[in-house]
Amino acid sequence: MSNSGDAPIIPASVSDRQGFNKRWYASNDQLQIYRPTAGIDVVDAFNTVLRDKTIEPGQCQITCGRHCYEGFVYNPSTKAVIDLTGLKSYGEATVGSIPSIYLDVGLGNWDMYRLLNNVYQKTVPAGSCYSVGLGGHITGGGYGVLSRLYGLSIDYLIAIDIVIGDRKNGARMISQCSATNQPELFWAIRGGGGGQFGIITRYYFDLQNLPDSPDYIYIQSLNWNWMLSNSNNPISFETFSSILNYFQDVYTNQSESSWNTFGIFHGNHMDAGSLGFSSVDIYNESLHGIHTNFETELLSRHENRLKEAELLSPLSMDDLVINGHPYIPSTKALGLNPESSSRGYTFLEGMQQLNASGPNRYGKYKSAYHTQKFTDSMMKAAYSGLTQKVIDPNGKSVNMKNSLIQFDAYGGKINTVPSNATAITQRSSIMKLQYQSYWDTSLPPGYDDETLKTAHVSWLNQIYQNIYSDSGGIPNGIGTEGCYYNYPDIYIGSTKAGTPPIQQALSLYFGKNLDRLVNVSATYNPESWFQNSQSISNIA
Repeated sequence: MSNSGDAPIIPASVSDRQGFNKRWYASNDQLQIYRPTAGIDVVDAFNTVLRDKTIEPGQCQITCGRHCYEGFVYNPSTKAVIDLTGLKSYGEATVGSIPSIYLDVGLGNWDMYRLLNNVYQKTVPAGSCYSVGLGGHITGGGYGVLSRLYGLSIDYLIAIDIVIGDRKNGARMISQCSATNQPELFWAIRGGGGGQFGIITRYYFDLQNLPDSPDYIYIQSLNWNWMLSNSNNPISFETFSSILNYFQDVYTNQSESSWNTFGIFHGNHMDAGSLGFSSVDIYNESLHGIHTNFETELLSRHENRLKEAELLSPLSMDDLVINGHPYIPSTKALGLNPESSSRGYTFLEGMQQLNASGPNRYGKYKSAYHTQKFTDSMMKAAYSGLTQKVIDPNGKSVNMKNSLIQFDAYGGKINTVPSNATAITQRSSIMKLQYQSYWDTSLPPGYDDETLKTAHVSWLNQIYQNIYSDSGGIPNGIGTEGCYYNYPDIYIGSTKAGTPPIQQALSLYFGKNLDRLVNVSATYNPESWFQNSQSISNIA
């Protein structure tokens, strides 16, 4: 692009109209796509949008990795998209007097892991899905299998470049926004979510304080059949609860010696055939000592887990297909089975094993942070929903094999940061849950099977409401700590008709930090550009 302030308007292809979730499609015939490759191009693109009187706030959106769970970007009202995929630079810079590494927002998680490891022997604790863009992922908080050991992505940020603007003043770049340069904006960016304040183009990380890349990753997966042998009945509630309790007891431990262990429980619907969990253990020589000693102790621990797990209910000899997002490969793909205690990988090899995004499907998601383990009533509601035979509006049975409750072990290093230090207020949780349901059709892009959609979305909303029935159907009571903004869900509150008030959703996402975020939004994004039905600006 030129530096003239005029960005080329490029017609949208079919691929430009759809993201990872096939439910959402930007059908506007006049959809305009801006494709910047540098920060100055982003300023030009935004200025072009600001001068276009046919485009109003909320009709221009930003995209990067295209993994948004709701239709905030891809919808019929979107007239323009600023696609940041082309911002892919990285390098070294000085922020004040601090040496830093910068990464542009068009890079994805896998790009980041390879660049930082292979060039600097460093890493950022971030997500597993390789194709998730850094732009939205990091400003929403950023977490993954390394986070119990190292913390959130935002905990290592020391500056950002961001483009802000309005029709009166035009667009401008704030370079190296930091704790000393626009500190309120810098605070809000760390967890406030994408598109709330402007267009982030570059992240700067403190080179001296970035974690060293781990040396090895060890993975263990255990699974149990849902159906009893020679029976049409699922395992009992008592067995289900003993398995889930075992996971919670082992993997949500907050002692520092356990921070290098990340566990994921795959509470699959019984139509999937099995349920189980995966353990990811991280080894870093500088933290964990002599490798052979660590490995000997770890393998002994895994062997004991195998024996303890077998006592709960006989382990399955079948392959565990691990649904969800991130889409972790099956046990066979990981080279695992219940007769082997674990599989060891070098760091990048292990992250590559865990970095799949899975197929693009139609999906619905919900989230929750937990500061305590599931109560008995929560377990009963979960068991009831996961063993429910789902019937669609036409009376036909629906296969729910791609629906689940995913429990991620959480906390550790994350919880050493005060709840008001960044926009992420959830700094006391021991688990982070993601409720997921997927389906697919043979329909062309832009179309969905309304019957399947109704069945899956209704099931997910109902199981969620039942689990949190003691606090009004949302995770806002004792033992819970709200929801994750990067897993948006309009059914907890939005400006859309038929949903609860937007205030409820934003309070679940941001807690006591919400009022401060509202002030930052009003200051830096007064016209509410890039807004959606869950934007902070909706209550400014």
